[in-house]
Amino acid sequence: MEDGNPYNQEVRALFSALVHAGDIKGDYPQVVVVETQESEQGARLVLSAGVKQWKIAEIRFRAWGCPHLLAGAEVFCSAMEGVPVNAFSHFGVVDLIERLDVPVQKTGRMLLIEDAARKLAAAME
Repeated sequence: MEDGNPYNQEVRALFSALVHAGDIKGDYPQVVVVETQESEQGARLVLSAGVKQWKIAEIRFRAWGCPHLLAGAEVFCSAMEGVPVNAFSHFGVVDLIERLDVPVQKTGRMLLIEDAARKLAAAME
């Protein structure tokens, strides 16, 4: 937390420029869509990946939740675009939680990203 703001500078910057928010724009041989949600707070994350030649050619998200969730989804998508489809089957959110200074009570929202990554990897096997 910086200056009483519940979101660190990186979260604020990412939240104001969500490059990967929205839907897949390209035409790909394989498009995989997965969804995860947390029932207690109603947070929800949908990941869409366009696959070409065993690589993630394009990845987008739609999220319903707090700025931490949206910023985390943006970081994940940015890191995964252009990588082989099996690269994120072991994605974990510990570093992401620290990087974005996510409060303990929001850990479940960050775990939505990890769950979605695993679902996406399983759907592409």
